[in-house]
Amino acid sequence: MSRIAIVFVIALIPATASAQWTRAIDVAHGAFDHEGAPDAIVHAPPGFDARAPLHLVVFLHGYRGCTQVLVSDAPDARCRPGDPPHPGWGLAARHDEAGTQTLFVVVQLALWQREGSPGRFGREGAFRTFLDELLAALEPDLGARRRVDDLAGITILAHSAAFETSLAILRAGRIDDRLRHLVLFDALYSGGPAFLAWAAADGARTLLSFHGGRGTTRERNRDLARRARRALGARASVGRDARLEHARDRRVVIVESDAPHADIPARHIAETLRALGLPLRR
Repeated sequence: MSRIAIVFVIALIPATASAQWTRAIDVAHGAFDHEGAPDAIVHAPPGFDARAPLHLVVFLHGYRGCTQVLVSDAPDARCRPGDPPHPGWGLAARHDEAGTQTLFVVVQLALWQREGSPGRFGREGAFRTFLDELLAALEPDLGARRRVDDLAGITILAHSAAFETSLAILRAGRIDDRLRHLVLFDALYSGGPAFLAWAAADGARTLLSFHGGRGTTRERNRDLARRARRALGARASVGRDARLEHARDRRVVIVESDAPHADIPARHIAETLRALGLPLRR
């Protein structure tokens, strides 16, 4: 009798998706067509709880990007079977170091091209459709069918030329009801007024922009800082007193990185996600 009772109680305890997992996903409405490479790679950190409110962290790469190489920390990562090896960027591991209860989505834009355009994501509603298809494909891992409407929030991390795709998503992605944070990793080559307008329109939004010590993005960020001071006053953290931890309660934060351009995402992902106040894993 007691054995039956114990089995019954255990059966009532809902399963927790606590194991780390990584999935390569193909959908109908990816940004570009690229045979042999997935449209996205989705990574759940150790201890990820699929029952908790779902937060997505979406990474958009710059020129010559490949999801497999970006996610991997192997010295000889390959984008597709038979492709030459490349040192992995280790972004999945950097995401996990943040300790956040977030699902990491690395999107394939133009594959191995010096190309920053958004592809299909420039079409009205296409990015929301892409995310809905992605979530549908993850139903076995998440334990339920999720949609964009169900998300607790979306954080976009954009590196370098991904500013173009980010602007397209702000303009036509139809995720304004879920997009909470936009992080530019040395990516402000253009579009400063549009990024500022997005952040200023809603008190629940944060624009965080990293830039290097010289070059175009530094000058564009200086211009953004002047505009943000005028538009937002104390709600912008810019200049010498700007701190990453201000991202939790300011609309716009601009900080300088001492990392080389290509290394800025890996250097700052973990501390950025913590600074934004995303929920932590238990």
